[in-house]
Amino acid sequence: MALFIPSTWQGNFRTLHLASEPTSNCKFQVHGTRKASRLVCSALPPDPGATMRGGKPARAEAVAKGTAPALPDHVKQLIEQQIARPIFIGVGAPYSSESDPIRMAARAEEAKRFLSVEELASLNRPHEDGPIIAQFLALNADRIVDESRKEIYKRFPDIDKPGGGLYPEFRAQACWRDFWHFTRVISYAIALNLHGNYLNSDGLEIMRQMYMAFKVPLDAMVVGIESLEYHSRKIFLESDQPIPSKDKEKAWKEYASQPFAGMKAALEQFRSSA
Repeated sequence: MALFIPSTWQGNFRTLHLASEPTSNCKFQVHGTRKASRLVCSALPPDPGATMRGGKPARAEAVAKGTAPALPDHVKQLIEQQIARPIFIGVGAPYSSESDPIRMAARAEEAKRFLSVEELASLNRPHEDGPIIAQFLALNADRIVDESRKEIYKRFPDIDKPGGGLYPEFRAQACWRDFWHFTRVISYAIALNLHGNYLNSDGLEIMRQMYMAFKVPLDAMVVGIESLEYHSRKIFLESDQPIPSKDKEKAWKEYASQPFAGMKAALEQFRSSA
């Protein structure tokens, strides 16, 4: 399908070719100048978060099989509170209109998904690199998380063995899902150019309490965030992804460095309070 670009985009993006799916695999094709740029898309591959949204989480399956204890009531309450008050600042915030970019990102957060191509296009920011970097993270989230997972096992070789912080297996699966969701939430800040100001203090406090209750290995989580940024940046810089500014190193520093730093700082605070 084709999406007609608003008048403010005309002359910068001729046609935006989209897949029928709400999230798509896209690449900006630049032919000499920005005026000949377009975004060509196909369906996104499945993501690790899909099982969390569309099926039972790994722990629920373990409880059902009798290989993990049922959650205490106070932990269930924390989970309900986290659902109602996630860490992205936009959920529950006042909006100027339904088309407010923060409201748009909040809807994506409520659905636990990356911003769609249509949503990124609606930002009307054809000269900014942030929306392109955000979509790049969406397309490469599986690979980024997998590389970070390898780094965790390298740095903490016994972490998934009996007595380790990611044992049994459902704890490790929960960790990788969190990495995917961290990447997703960071992508909102990158797309909207929110820098480090995108995390909700109430949502973070609920998350901290959950991490304490689940005895999440915070040293490994901090390393995980560092690894997510390292591999996101590396994969982006080594890709053939064109961007409006044509300076990928500068674009990463301007749009992505602070959002990653903000998430890392939050986890470091969790660790210091443990």
